[in-house]
Amino acid sequence: AIITAPDKETTRIPSADRIKNILESMQSLDLKPYEDKISDKPLLDKIPSGSKVTYEKKTEEYNITEWILANGVKIIVKPTDFKNDQILFSSYSWGGWSGYPDNKFLSAANADEIIEESGIGDYDANELEKKLSGKIVSCSPYISELQQGFSGSCSPTDLETLMQLIYSYVVYPRIDSIAFNALMENRKTYLQNKNADPATVFSDTVGYVMSGYNYHNRPANPEMLKEINLQMALEIYKERFSNAASSVYFFVGNFNIDTLKKMAEKYLGGLPSNHSRESWQDIGANPPNGYVERTVKMGQEPKSSVILRWHIPFEYNRSNRNEVNVLNKLINIRLREVLREEKSGVYGVSFVSSPHHYPDQQLEQVVYFSCSPDNVNMLINSALEVLKEIKVKGCEEKNLVKVKETALRERETYLKENSFWLNVLSSNSQNGEDVLDLLKYNDWVKGLKGFDFLEFSKKYLQMDNYAKFVLMPKEGVGK
Repeated sequence: AIITAPDKETTRIPSADRIKNILESMQSLDLKPYEDKISDKPLLDKIPSGSKVTYEKKTEEYNITEWILANGVKIIVKPTDFKNDQILFSSYSWGGWSGYPDNKFLSAANADEIIEESGIGDYDANELEKKLSGKIVSCSPYISELQQGFSGSCSPTDLETLMQLIYSYVVYPRIDSIAFNALMENRKTYLQNKNADPATVFSDTVGYVMSGYNYHNRPANPEMLKEINLQMALEIYKERFSNAASSVYFFVGNFNIDTLKKMAEKYLGGLPSNHSRESWQDIGANPPNGYVERTVKMGQEPKSSVILRWHIPFEYNRSNRNEVNVLNKLINIRLREVLREEKSGVYGVSFVSSPHHYPDQQLEQVVYFSCSPDNVNMLINSALEVLKEIKVKGCEEKNLVKVKETALRERETYLKENSFWLNVLSSNSQNGEDVLDLLKYNDWVKGLKGFDFLEFSKKYLQMDNYAKFVLMPKEGVGK
């Protein structure tokens, strides 16, 4: 046998006789191959009796069917043949963690991950992973600011397993103190080191300032982990998922609609319900009005990041979102042409428009790019000039062609993707919109004129509420 050890005076190496004794004793050990024991118990000891569909509505144009079960659960489904082995699903109900007081906030906001790390029913997370080995199925609970629900996917042959997972996460959640402690320890390690990363500190600064310094948007630190209580997280989780009557489920993919209906009646129809309706609460995380400027000086790399943000009131509907979308495409074209190609100042630049419906109808717009610290002011001014130019000139013909082609090509691709339809069904439900409005999109895009963008920019490029954030290296770096 060959023994290796560090070449240090403090290293204690066992004697030759001790090593010989160890090797001889190993010969008499009754060693057996490791057996990975997997429980043969079913995921569910008792299959729920469920409840039947009491209402059905079909939208033939897009092959969409809506059901309402006797326990109040709403289900909206669209079978497709885009991918043979894929079914995507999501669900939501209103509420989320927004209704909890500050002293319960972090327990509520982390309850979903704590439960998922703990497993379900008689299975801890590791045992559940083994139980599902060989199956193509995933199901994750979530609790966001305004909603709670599930998301996931499966293959057609594992649809019943998916339904059982959903049912189990609602009816048989569990907590695991070992998993919880491991999760908290990992979080602690990350939080102890995160402030050494300039990009993280910069992101925290932007988020906190733009929330109006809201309590719920505080930059996280290790001390905050003490506010997370394991038992409280379980109680909040159970409360969030205690009333299935307020939930809506969406399924898109390769499934037989009659089979899915039977599964939904059995498992989703068996979820607990009190037929009441709940809503979210506004936590008051509102962006500041007027002009805001913050500079973060941190890091050794001679590189800067710039974020320019605006927010305005916005009437949230599909028509306005379409206008924002094409204006967004034009601005990205011009920013790339000016900042990257003409100025050669950035590798990449993006303009992102984010319409929000809840809790307030607002439009948030962001310009983001990275560059040399020496070019920050020049490139910010150039970006602002691009926005001013569009408000004066609208869209030139060459760029109008690009915008139209991109919009039509994207829509053609999206219409063949399960993820697009899952998002559409969920968005329509949450915002009270008609899916048939999608039929008008291509004709609307084809009819766009260059001067239409003058009106769009007048409506959406309002610069009063302007925030400028710059990440610069420490003083002296790169000099």
